[in-house]
Amino acid sequence: GRHQLIRIYLQPKIGNTTSWMNGDKTPFEIRPGETTTLNLGASNYTVIAKIHWPDDIRREPQWKIGAGLHTPMPVIPPEVMTNETARVAFLQTDEFKAAQQNARSYQATINGDDTLSVDEVRAGDYELGVFVFEMPNGNPAPGSYVKPRRLFQGTVNVTIPADPPSGNLDAGVIELQTAPVSP
Repeated sequence: GRHQLIRIYLQPKIGNTTSWMNGDKTPFEIRPGETTTLNLGASNYTVIAKIHWPDDIRREPQWKIGAGLHTPMPVIPPEVMTNETARVAFLQTDEFKAAQQNARSYQATINGDDTLSVDEVRAGDYELGVFVFEMPNGNPAPGSYVKPRRLFQGTVNVTIPADPPSGNLDAGVIELQTAPVSP
C-alpha cells in the first residue's frame, strides 16, 4: 500500500506541556513481493538565519522562542473564514488538499546568539517563521493548559535549489514585529 514516513520533532516546552510536531514526510509504496528502499536525508541543505529584535525591545529570559521552516499553504480569504460553509468548501478544494498532502515542515534550532539553523531541508519553496511567546501568569498547574501569549513574530521566504543537492543557505535576517493580539 501507500504510506508516509514522517519525521517527528519535539516542540519547545510551554509551561508543563510537552508536544510534538510532524516534520518532513517521505511518501512511499510497498508492493507485494518487492523490496522497498527509501533514501532518507538525500538533501543536506542547512538553512541559517539571524533573528533581529525591534530596537526598543530587550529579550527577556522568560520568553520562549520557536522557529520552523514550512511549505506555504493557500491563503484562506478573510470572507471565507467568517462563513463556515465557505470555509469547509475551501478546505475541500483540490488545491488545498494537494497543498496539505505535499506539506513539509522542519524544526529550527535556536542558538543563544539569536541565530537559527534548520537541517536536512529538501529542495522547494518555504516560509521560515519565528515566534516569541510567554505564558500568562507563570506556568500552569500540572495537567492544565493555558494558551501562551504571542509577543513577536517574523517570517522570510526561502527557496532551496535542487542543484546542487546539498549546501548551506543563508536566509538573512528575520525582523521580529509585535504580534497581532489574538482573541
